[in-house]
Amino acid sequence: MWIGYFFNQLLPTSVGGDGVRALRLYRSGMPTSMAVRVVLTERVFGFIACTLLGVFAVPVMLVLAPGTPACTAIGVTVALGLVGVLVLLLADSRVFSFLPRRILRELRQLGDALRNQDSSAAAMAVSLVMQLCVACAVGLLSFGLGLDANPFLVALLFQPITLITLLPVSVAGWGIREGALVTVLAAIGVPASAALPLSLCFGVIVLFASLPGWLFLVAGKVMGPRQDCAAGTQTKLRTALSVYPRGR
Repeated sequence: MWIGYFFNQLLPTSVGGDGVRALRLYRSGMPTSMAVRVVLTERVFGFIACTLLGVFAVPVMLVLAPGTPACTAIGVTVALGLVGVLVLLLADSRVFSFLPRRILRELRQLGDALRNQDSSAAAMAVSLVMQLCVACAVGLLSFGLGLDANPFLVALLFQPITLITLLPVSVAGWGIREGALVTVLAAIGVPASAALPLSLCFGVIVLFASLPGWLFLVAGKVMGPRQDCAAGTQTKLRTALSVYPRGR
């Protein structure tokens, strides 16, 4: 995970390290499909948590900055996120039967993971806590920098900005995050001269927080040959795969 976070700072979007994570899981002996599915499922839970928290930013913007481009952008971003969640939950319906079979199968498997009563609640709780920790970090930074805005409000408005940084147009979200944060905070009266340092400080903190991943990378094999799973690990993988209906 930490190595993946490190590569997130080097590759396009804030999820660029996911491919590295999946490849390293494969190298450690995990089947290819399972390696990709584990990483993708974790990201889906994080995406849903960020979307759900971002919902609370919409009414706040409608009250504080109605009709502004920032309000529209946040509303559209959260709405698209909710549509994505709905697609995952309704992947079993005939509405999406027009999709290619491979894509439809993956959507159904992700939907099954979300509905898995044994682990989905715990995974969602962890994802929500992680997003809240990020929000708290942004709020503390805004307080430390002396922004003329409530830190809780800044933390709340940062959630839909996190969704915007998923666009694959920059490295680690740099530039996209700064532009979005400056625009959103300007709509509630925070000048760009104060909002830009906030975004830059947050980016630098995330960069330093990912450095242990580099240490883990150089301390072991950068990318050794594929290993075989031990018998106990193979049993656990088969158990994990069994939550998905056969034939999909």
